[in-house]
Amino acid sequence: EGQGVERAGVRIEALAMDHSASLPALGFRVQHPLGVVAYSGDTAYGDGLLRLGEGADLLIVECGGDRTHGHMEWDDIRTLRGELRQATRILVTHYDPDAVPGWARNLEGVELAEDFAVYEV
Repeated sequence: EGQGVERAGVRIEALAMDHSASLPALGFRVQHPLGVVAYSGDTAYGDGLLRLGEGADLLIVECGGDRTHGHMEWDDIRTLRGELRQATRILVTHYDPDAVPGWARNLEGVELAEDFAVYEV
C-alpha cells in the first residue's frame, strides 16, 4: 500500500485491495502523461477500489462472483459504474461468461474483456 515508482515519466503505484485477510491483494495505477490505467486484481467492492479507480481513464476489474471470498458480483459492477466519473471506462475480467446478467452486457461505460482482445486507452 502506498508504494510507487517512477521511470521515464510513468508512475506506478500499489494500493491495497479489499480481498481476504489470509491472502492480501494489491491493485495498481499506471499514470502516464497520456492517461491513467488502473488494475484491481482480486478484490471486493470497497474504498480501496474506489481510490484505485478515481480519475482513471481505464479501470480493469474482476468479477469472480463470490463476495465471501473477496470478489465482486455483478451488482457491485453496476454500483461501481455509478460511483466513478462517466469518462472512466470499466473493463471486467475474471468472470463466468454464462453468469453475466443481460443488463450487464449493455451497461454504458462497461466492457466485458475477451481472451486475446486488444484494448486501447
